[in-house]
Amino acid sequence: MPLRTDVHLNKNGHIVARDASHKADTRHPLPKVEVTDRLASDQWGPSLLKETRVEDMALHAMADTHRAIHKAFSDLMTIRENQSPEMTQAAHLKTLAAATTRTIDRLAEQATRAEKRADERIASIEAEAKKAMRFTQRGNASEIRSILRGMDNKQRAEVLARAVESADGEILAAVFDGVHPLQAGMTPDEHRTRFDQALHHHAPDLLKLRRGLEKGRALVRDSFIDLMERGDVISAKAVRDRYAAEQAAAEQAKQSLA
Repeated sequence: MPLRTDVHLNKNGHIVARDASHKADTRHPLPKVEVTDRLASDQWGPSLLKETRVEDMALHAMADTHRAIHKAFSDLMTIRENQSPEMTQAAHLKTLAAATTRTIDRLAEQATRAEKRADERIASIEAEAKKAMRFTQRGNASEIRSILRGMDNKQRAEVLARAVESADGEILAAVFDGVHPLQAGMTPDEHRTRFDQALHHHAPDLLKLRRGLEKGRALVRDSFIDLMERGDVISAKAVRDRYAAEQAAAEQAKQSLA
């Protein structure tokens, strides 16, 4: 006698027609994955390197990490869309979920290493900037800052511009060497702008590199967050939860017949 697959026993022990949505080989539609620009392209890193135009290992680490995040997302989506005909969708999604978790964990470590490397390089740039701008301490820093605070914005800007032009390391150190902006009569944004102007004058490549590293660090962080936030959607957690509920119901039905 052929096996009837169009009927089954319900939880009350009655023979009923099988719901088509509960066939073993049924595939539920997967949720749509919203793809960000950062995940969609592997050209962000090369673009960053081209824009910065300064060779540095920490900068390359940022570009390499973004490329790894893009590739991982692409690979996971390829796995997602190519279910083996020998596997049920439930088994396929379980495998995909495990791969997604392993991938995110691996990339978290790589991103952390790359960001730490960038932070260390930025710190070293600050030290190199002091040397390039000839920072000098002669014991007059407090007095210099007091005079600057007493000036209006125009006067202060003129003094700093002359100090940058003449590489007056004593004035520059008094204003920028570990000094809170308010001590020099400036807002944080103004203080950073003045420092960058001085760095651009004396060591433009250092400024380009620092900005490139800051941009690369943000790129890696935001790209990783993009991937991590989509982990449950990529692995179709809602569908996996549905299968888990169906499995639990099936086990309960078996126990009721025992």
